[in-house]
Amino acid sequence: MPETGGEGFDAVLRRSLGGAIGLCRQEADLRGVVIRATGAWPCADTPETDFADEAETPSMTALAQSLSDLPCPVVVVLEGRIRAGAFALAQAARLRLALETASFDPVEPSLGYLPAGGSLIRFLRRSGPRKLLSFLKAGRALSAAQAVELGGCDAVVPTDALDMSALADTLQQAFAEEGLVPDPEGASRETGRYFTELDALRDTLEAGPQHAVWEKALSIAEAAVLLPFPEALDFEAVAHSDLLSSPASRALRHLRASAARVHAQEVEPVGAGEIGARTFAVWNPPEGLVYALAGAGHRVIWAEAQQDRLEAGLSGLARAQEAAVLLGRMSAAERDAAWDRVSATTDAAQAFAKADIILADSAPQERAEIVGALQAVSAAALVATNQPEAAIRIERYGRHVEVHGKAVEDVYFLAAILRAGGDLAIGLPGLDPGLVARLQAALWAAAEQSVLSGATPVQVDQACQAFGLQPPFQQIDRLGVETVAHCLRRAGFVPGPLLTYLLVEGYGGIRKGRGVYLYSDGVARPDPLEPALLDALRAEADRVARPLDAERIVERIWLAMAAEGAKLLQLGAVDRPGDLDLSAVHGLGFPRHEGGPMFMADQRGLLACREQLAQLAAGGAPEPVTLWDVLIRNGRSFGDLDRA
Repeated sequence: MPETGGEGFDAVLRRSLGGAIGLCRQEADLRGVVIRATGAWPCADTPETDFADEAETPSMTALAQSLSDLPCPVVVVLEGRIRAGAFALAQAARLRLALETASFDPVEPSLGYLPAGGSLIRFLRRSGPRKLLSFLKAGRALSAAQAVELGGCDAVVPTDALDMSALADTLQQAFAEEGLVPDPEGASRETGRYFTELDALRDTLEAGPQHAVWEKALSIAEAAVLLPFPEALDFEAVAHSDLLSSPASRALRHLRASAARVHAQEVEPVGAGEIGARTFAVWNPPEGLVYALAGAGHRVIWAEAQQDRLEAGLSGLARAQEAAVLLGRMSAAERDAAWDRVSATTDAAQAFAKADIILADSAPQERAEIVGALQAVSAAALVATNQPEAAIRIERYGRHVEVHGKAVEDVYFLAAILRAGGDLAIGLPGLDPGLVARLQAALWAAAEQSVLSGATPVQVDQACQAFGLQPPFQQIDRLGVETVAHCLRRAGFVPGPLLTYLLVEGYGGIRKGRGVYLYSDGVARPDPLEPALLDALRAEADRVARPLDAERIVERIWLAMAAEGAKLLQLGAVDRPGDLDLSAVHGLGFPRHEGGPMFMADQRGLLACREQLAQLAAGGAPEPVTLWDVLIRNGRSFGDLDRA
């Protein structure tokens, strides 16, 4: 099989593969077929790409069936990252061998759907439902050995011992002797055990966003042995299509595509050969950042506050470099050179003094140490920290990072550096506060507006928590009412009547024993006088209280976030709506299966959202910006701006 790029099984490759299988079918004395890619097997950036319909091109489902129908044994030798089309072809083979460096990546369930191409039916008939669900629920790439254990392939072949001539002789002997090659129908022949496993798995299904995926998987498992094989393949195809078109899958794939756009955007080069070798001092860095910088030819001073954490990080770096050599991503000489470019210390001042680019992502308890170490840094050094006063500031939410600052080129350059290390880094020059902070402020403001409209703080908190967001009023009390009011003002919002009352009365939150809630032993309780207080605040604001159910409360919350996102897009402060959705999901815990507020607005319909926002504005919420009208008038969506 020819080597391809990252496009996976595109139309050209599928036509070529179909032609090769056709030639095999014409060979009357053919005793076996071995399929091996030139290098790693094709792997698309998005799994569904392999199954796109194209005119006059055989589908992966048809190719897998053609392979399975050959009148001789078919063997696949798997290398690289195996998923989607590669996985479907592998399951159609009589014997599945994997090089020890291969990995199996069942990423589809995390995107709300299941593998296709007949792969599940064949897997189930060979290995049974228990192994299939364990394989799919791994949530990470599996090594070749792990895939063998879970039924994804039959054996691991040492990379340096694979000789195709010797392999052909071994396979000829193996197929000649009964019992040496696993039975591709093994599990389906033991129906009692099969259905015992299936019943046990049904009893363990848990409610949640992925419940529909696992429920479909078990339905396919039942069809795999109850239906004739062709009908079982059709059942799998329909189940795959149903899941792929579900709102949850569309949302999850939207987030994946948005993240891919962040990583793929044009940026300044980060290789030492392109920008010149630099010396980076990195404080508490992600391991991937050190790996990427050293591998690109830069010197890296790895600084950590704790010696044991530093030693653990260096051990992880060594393992990652060794794995890269085994996978052919770097040579042993390149690994040794990259390792020599890394030094380590627990002395921040020493590290920063020797560097011309400093990335200091410090914990709160390390603030004094970092501030002191930075005082002696050369004025020529490019410095980015997570300290509030930093000229270039890093705000980290796990692997999601915002880079802020007035120096546009430096902000984008450092965002590119962080992306090279595996972070989902977005450069936001001139935007302070950033996307997460502004969306959070919109959420708080909408929560207070919901209370003025008739809900209670408890109802708002419960609705948000059930949706998947942090309860906003509990969060306000935990952070402190004064802090939240300051954050609202910085983001362009005005604290409403409830927060203003709490500020005037000095009810600061948990630390003062009273905020939105009363606190005794750290437990939040509604104030018995709250109903009278809310009635007075509503009367003063000339608002009529009406009951709000949980759905309406949540709708107000995400609409307010979408409205703030539209404002930032109109101002040019952010390039893509998908960046806002990523910020909401990674920074605020917005439920992934909903896709983010901008995605939800597209699904609801921009006209309906615009009308609802106008109604909310009449009650004191911000007016919707003109971007809504422009998109509606031109029949466009926020998603169209992502793809522009």
